[in-house]
Parts: sequence; C-alpha cells; structure tokens
Amino acid sequence: MSRDDALSDDDLISILKAEEADATSYYTSELASDQAFAMDRYYAAPYGDEVAGRSKITTHDIEDTINWMMPPLMRLFFGADELVSCEPENESDEPNCMPAASYLQHILLKDNPGTQLIYDFCFDGLLQRIGFLSIMWEDPKPHMPKIFEGMGVEQLMKLHADPEWKILEVSKANQDYAAVEQEADNEAQEPPEPQEGQEPAEPAAQAAPAGAAPVAQSPPSPLMPTFTIKAQRTPKVGRVRIMGVAPEEIAISRRAASIETAPYIRRRQERYLADVIRENPKKKAELEASGASSQREDVADTDPRVLSRFAKESISIGNEASSGQGRTKVDYFWEWLWVDFDGDGDVELRRIERV
Repeated sequence: MSRDDALSDDDLISILKAEEADATSYYTSELASDQAFAMDRYYAAPYGDEVAGRSKITTHDIEDTINWMMPPLMRLFFGADELVSCEPENESDEPNCMPAASYLQHILLKDNPGTQLIYDFCFDGLLQRIGFLSIMWEDPKPHMPKIFEGMGVEQLMKLHADPEWKILEVSKANQDYAAVEQEADNEAQEPPEPQEGQEPAEPAAQAAPAGAAPVAQSPPSPLMPTFTIKAQRTPKVGRVRIMGVAPEEIAISRRAASIETAPYIRRRQERYLADVIRENPKKKAELEASGASSQREDVADTDPRVLSRFAKESISIGNEASSGQGRTKVDYFWEWLWVDFDGDGDVELRRIERV
C-alpha cells in the first residue's frame, strides 16, 4: 500500500464517530442503567414505584456491606512493606529491580495520590462492577503564575538564575531590577584564569567548617531594596499522571473481549475551551470557531449514573453557573483505535485527541 491509501482526517473522524456511537449505545442502554440502579441502592434512594399508604422503607445494606469490605481490601494492597515489586527477566536485570520498584512506588504514592486512587478503583469495582484508572505521561506544563512580595536582592538573583522559573513582572522598589539582573548574570560567569605569576583570586565567601552551627539569617532590613515579583514555573521534565476515571466517561466497543484487545476505547471529559486553546495554541482559530458554534449535549443532564450520584444536588444550576463569559465548555475525547491510518498495510493502535 502507498501513502495515497492513508486515511484523511475526515475519514478518520467518520470512523471514530461510528465507533463512539456503537460503544456509547451499549454503555447507555445496558450497563449504565445497572450502574445507576446500584448507586441508588447505595444511597438508599426511593425505588420510584411507591404507593400512597404503603411502606416506603429503604435500607443501607449495600452501603454497609461495601464499607465493611473496603478496609480488608485496602490492607491487601498496603499491608505489605512493598506495594510495588519488579521481577527480573534475566540476571542482568536483577540489580535494577529494587531501585525500579522504589521509583514506581514513589510515582504512585508520592507524585500521585495513590492511596485514594486505589480506594476509588476498588470502590467502583464493588459498586459499579468495573473501575478505571488513567495512567498517562504529562509533558511539562507551566504552572499558574505566583506573586512574591518583599523579595530581597539575593532571593531575586537566585530566582533569576533558576532555569525552571520565568520572571514575568517586577515592581521597582528603591533599586532597578535591571541592575539586579546584570549582577546575577555576572556572578553566574566563571572567574577569569589567573595570568602567569599572578596569585589566584580568593573566593568571595568561604564555606563554613564542618560541624559549625548554622548562622541564623535575619530578614532584610527596611533599608534594603525589596521587590514584588510575578513569576511562573515550568518543570524541566514531565511526570506520570494517574487519575481516577468516572464510569460515565468511559465507553468500550461492544465487540471487545477485554480492555487490552478492544478495537475502540474512548474517554469523554468536559473541559473549558480556554484550557484546550492554551494547550493547543496553533489550533486557536479552529477551536474558537467550533466552541462558538457547538451545541454540546450535557452528559450531566442525561446520563443516569450522574443523576444518581448527584441526586441531592441541582446539576442544572451548576451548569448555568459554569456557562458564563470565558467559561465555555467542550467535550474533549481521548480515543484509542486500531486502524491502518498511514496506509502501510499494518493495523496499529492509535491514540487520537479531538474536540
């Protein structure tokens, strides 16, 4: 097959929409109603067929049973010293297994809320018959800008020299920021090599001797220059992000025997259009046009699982409050599809993101 046989974007979207409709119809017609019924029984909600003058008693038996099962189930995961272990495939892998397991456990429990994630995963499995966790690599993203008030010259110089931080705004006090920035650049340069017959320059500050008591640093004097800084941090590397996924966000092809072999999987999430544009600046014009003209169907108003989970809350009021200026929402899809997209004759698993 040649490159001419590759799928166009329109053809790919047609396939995705057909697969998504098939998977959604299965989840909304068969599994979703059972999951909503289980959620109603967990909250001891009325059955809806009550007759005046007859008993309207509902019990919390399902809630009590699940809450009784969760502690021993969590102890299965966290009762052992090592939650994560790695098995070597050959002798050369054995020395690396323990460090790798420690690193993976750090990702799960320190870099992500692993305890809460496993609890939610088990809870959904007991109540909803199936639970999902999303594990994805997240590229470095700029954090929200922070404002630092009363920052001294030394602190400002350190922040300027840190490659992860970008100074956006500086309010001038009794010293020009340009002079501080120039001083930080000068200190970052290495001292010049001494000429022949010349003694090397002594360092400006000597390290404290071993065992010496630390010297307490007093706050900057009111006479010293201070600044108000607005800065933004962008990490050097990305991270592994683990998230719990609500059952209504997931749809799997009805022909799937397992999630590993499913020909199609999709995750549908409600996101602010402004966030999507920030992550995809090259698509800004197209995204703004689609956001202005789209008539999205709110899952919260139609999915029985959402209605059961938030039965005591007014979902429609929340939707109206979130539809103000600058808060336009779109349906964001992560889709996994087995398809020969490039026309090379091999069917491959592709991950597509679309709005």
